[in-house]
Amino acid sequence: GAGVYKVGPTAWNHFFDGFAVLQRWTISDGKVTFQASVLDSDNYNKCVKHKRLVGEGIGSSFPDPCETIFGRLFNRFLPRTPVPSDNTNVNIMGLGDRLFALTESPAINEIDPDSLAVRDKSLITDYVAVHLGTAHPHKLKDGTFIYFGTNMNHKQAYNFIAIPPQSDPSKSPFADMKIVATAPSRWKMNISYTHSFGLTENYFVQLEQPLAVNIPRAVLGTQLGLRRADAVVPHTGESLDILLVSRSTGKRLPITYKGPEGVVFHFVNCYEQSDFVVCDVCFCLRGAKAVQRLYFDLLLEDARTGFEYKFVYTRFVLPLSLQGV
Repeated sequence: GAGVYKVGPTAWNHFFDGFAVLQRWTISDGKVTFQASVLDSDNYNKCVKHKRLVGEGIGSSFPDPCETIFGRLFNRFLPRTPVPSDNTNVNIMGLGDRLFALTESPAINEIDPDSLAVRDKSLITDYVAVHLGTAHPHKLKDGTFIYFGTNMNHKQAYNFIAIPPQSDPSKSPFADMKIVATAPSRWKMNISYTHSFGLTENYFVQLEQPLAVNIPRAVLGTQLGLRRADAVVPHTGESLDILLVSRSTGKRLPITYKGPEGVVFHFVNCYEQSDFVVCDVCFCLRGAKAVQRLYFDLLLEDARTGFEYKFVYTRFVLPLSLQGV
C-alpha cells in the first residue's frame, strides 16, 4: 500500500499518491521475521535522485528539474499521451510462482520475493487495447487470472481480460492475455471509474457507477491546468447501473439493473443462487464525492468534524429471469 508521501521538502497531498511500500513476513522454526521496503519504481527512484518529488500524482504535480522552459511550455499547451505511473501501490497478484504489484494504471511491476525489489516491468497496453487497469483481478481454478481494463472508446469501455498460465519461461507472463468480454459505456464522453468487479460461474459483473472518468478532462488535463483527480467527475442524481456480461459469449445481457445513486470500491462476494446473481459490496449512498475528500487537508478536517461518507455492507440481488418481476 501507499506509505511514503514526502521526499525532501515536497509532499504529495492526496491519499492515493503515496509511494508503494511492500511488507513481507517469514515464518520459520517458530519465529516470525518482518521485512518492509519502499518499492523501487522508476517514479520513486527519480524523486530520490532529485531529492524532491517529480512528476504527476493524482492530486498534485511537481515539475521535472531537468526539463527546459521550452519543454514545460510545450507540455503545458500541447496535448500529450499521459505516462502511466509505475508506482504500483494497491495490490499484489501471484501469477504462477511469480509476484506482481498492481495499481490502476496499465503498469505492472514483477517483485523479487526475497529482496522486495522490482525484478521486471510490464505494460498491459503492450498486449491489449486498454488505457486503465484494475488492482483487483480474480483467479480461476485453472490458474487463469481475469483482469479488468478500461478503454476510452465508449463502445468498448469495459473489458474483461484473461491472463492464462504461461508455460514458456522465456515469454512474458502477459504475452497470451486477451480480451474475452466487452461492454459499452452508457455515456459517450465518460467512462465509469472501476476499482473492482464481480465474477460468478457464468457472468462478469460490472458496476457502472455515477463516478466517471471524463475523457476530455483526462486527455486535456494538463492544458486545462487540472489535476488527474479532476478528471474523475461525480454524476449527481444518476443511478448505479449493474451490468451482467456472459462469460460464454462475451456479450452483456440486454438488461440494466438500476441501483440507488452511490459508489462501490470493493466487492465482498459474488455468486449465483437459483435464478439470481447475488452481489455483496461495500456501498456508499450518494458517495461519488467521497473521492474528492481524499486530500490530506480535507481528511484532517473530516477527522475533526466526522466523515460524511460511510461505506456499508450492501447486498444486490439480481433476477436472471424477468418472469414475475
